[in-house]
Amino acid sequence: MDRADGSSRRFELVNSRDAAELEVYVLDAKVYFKMIALKAAPRVPETCSPIAEDTHAIIRAAEHYLWHLRRTPPRSVLRTKICIELHRLKQNTQGDDWLSPTMIPDPDFRKTLRDGEEVDILVDERDKYGVRLLNESDIPLY
Repeated sequence: MDRADGSSRRFELVNSRDAAELEVYVLDAKVYFKMIALKAAPRVPETCSPIAEDTHAIIRAAEHYLWHLRRTPPRSVLRTKICIELHRLKQNTQGDDWLSPTMIPDPDFRKTLRDGEEVDILVDERDKYGVRLLNESDIPLY
């Protein structure tokens, strides 16, 4: 599918798993999908019967997701002016004005993501996390 901005979204069959972004395999008469382009390599939660129309719909959805994951606008004033911080949260021992428990950022864990950077984060499912978006531009984000 060619886009108005000149980019395209296409998928193609490759001969090597190393060159692939999406793995499609059949097991017990069901088709499974695995996003191997992502470092964590999560299996796509959708499975389908080995019917071309069903398989094609999921492959197109994965291709659409990967296209959005990798695309960048041609130029943007905001690209270097936005900072995203991920904080692990911990229980505040003091609570708030109504003595309700509150969460505060843990100073021992903070990851920052800026334009062009890639961050790998291994999270503990028992922990809670918060995201802070910093706008260092004069353009409001809302």
